[in-house]
Amino acid sequence: MRPRAIRILLLAGLFTVWLAASALGWTNPIIIASPDALVLALLKDFPRFAEALSVTLAEIGASIAIGWTAGVAVGLVAGRFGALSRLAAPILTSAFAVPLIVLYPLLLAWV
Repeated sequence: MRPRAIRILLLAGLFTVWLAASALGWTNPIIIASPDALVLALLKDFPRFAEALSVTLAEIGASIAIGWTAGVAVGLVAGRFGALSRLAAPILTSAFAVPLIVLYPLLLAWV
């Protein structure tokens, strides 16, 4: 069986389990809503959803632009000045060794 077919079957199976668990009352609707409730809410509040999605995408785009700009600026400055480059190299090298999953909670708490 091809990997794409396996993925589709896995997603269909997960959706079926979600639908069955919601229909049988195994899930709390406050924590995990049923698929039909999600579709009804989406259809009812689509303008609000679209507005929130556009704001979120604009914020993501702005944060990427700020991050890229700051990264390029710091890289150019560090590359221009040898002393700063030698100072920053061990710190940046050790930062790459830390898994990102460790940094996410710290960054969330800081921001």
